[in-house]
Amino acid sequence: MSDLRWLDDAEDPAQIALRQGLDESERFAHSELMQRRVWARVSDPARTHRATRRAFARGALVATFATVVAVIVVQRFQLGAPVGSRDGTRSVATSAAAPVVEALAVAAPAGSVVETGAGERMVRVLPRGGRAEIAPRTLVAVDAQGRPELRHGEVRFSVAPSATQESNPGSNGDAQRFFVRVASYRVVVAGARFVVKAQAQSVTIAVEDGEAEIWNGSHVVRIGSGETWSSDAVEHEARRSPRAAQGKAPALAPGATAEDNQQDREDLAAARAARAAADPRRALAIYEQLASRSGPAAENALYEIGGIYHDQLKQPAKAVAAWDRYRSRYPNGLLRAEADLSVIDTLETSQNPVDGSRTLSEALAFLKRYPHSERRAEVARVVGDLYRGRDNCHAALDFYRAVPSSKASADDADDASFGQAACLYALRDDGASSALRGYLAQNPRGRHARDAARLLGDKAAP
Repeated sequence: MSDLRWLDDAEDPAQIALRQGLDESERFAHSELMQRRVWARVSDPARTHRATRRAFARGALVATFATVVAVIVVQRFQLGAPVGSRDGTRSVATSAAAPVVEALAVAAPAGSVVETGAGERMVRVLPRGGRAEIAPRTLVAVDAQGRPELRHGEVRFSVAPSATQESNPGSNGDAQRFFVRVASYRVVVAGARFVVKAQAQSVTIAVEDGEAEIWNGSHVVRIGSGETWSSDAVEHEARRSPRAAQGKAPALAPGATAEDNQQDREDLAAARAARAAADPRRALAIYEQLASRSGPAAENALYEIGGIYHDQLKQPAKAVAAWDRYRSRYPNGLLRAEADLSVIDTLETSQNPVDGSRTLSEALAFLKRYPHSERRAEVARVVGDLYRGRDNCHAALDFYRAVPSSKASADDADDASFGQAACLYALRDDGASSALRGYLAQNPRGRHARDAARLLGDKAAP
């Protein structure tokens, strides 16, 4: 009888595989020695502790990864969810509204232009208290008064309500309002988070929190949290039923018809087109015709006349005269605070100021009229400079100290800090040296660093 084991001489592949499996199974037979080794390892506290730590670390890593995946899924779901609008339409998905965590928020000063490329996102702090999260392929310009204009693309704006708005939600003061220009529209808020999108000839505004007013010469509509407004929907309704579409604009002039309002819109569009085409004279003529009428379109036109004289024709005296006309005719108008600020800015920066005394009186009146304005720091700095120019440093110090660096622009904070130190020097105050050193420490390359170093040297001289 042969000593060969079962299937050792097998030729069939299946039988060969079975024999190999039987051979392998012998390796896992019960072994008293192996069992003792296993129990010895388990009974070792140090070894068990290390194994437990490794298992816990692996579990924590898996849990962290699962949490990140869950957050991403929730964010995508929220961003893709439609928002209801007042007219029953669905809102656009605010892709640019995605949180911008990778970008640092830096200041966008007045007169600057911010443009993003493909795949590029930015966060900018605007001069008038707003924060802008700028999506890829977007162009935003900030005018001389610090007001943003969206040329194309998508931006989420965040504007914190002022102290007045928080304590009195019904307050609607002009000084608390924040403006965004987009195409022929002006978005006005007093504290809100909203997304503005401009593509081709279409404008969309989606309010995430708060309220916004959309103006196009006359009051178009007010929308609240979770609502969306689109220029496409307005134009479609106007084509379908012009009179019904005009019924959505509550700010018609007394006695005006829908046809009158439509004419105002067309004239406003023509004036803006002429201004954009570098034809300010034609724009002025159209705006003057509008200003001779009544209602919101006339108010808007009268304010814009001052802007043309200031920005394009470089005639500051006529610009101030136009804004004076606006304030006389609309003392409580929507753009009253804007007109006041424009007058102060023009009088201060003009090469031939109309009257230095008037600049001071305008600035003091603004501070009294708008105690909670977002521009208060800037105007207080102007008053401080004017008093210092008149060698009235005691009065100047009060206003320089009222310029908080947290709410002032970099230039205003720089000017106020140096102005305060210079006034202390002029008054021979014991704190002058400390103030000058403090200015140089905070602003080693500041606008007045050379003057501060000179004054400090004079102070140290015997």
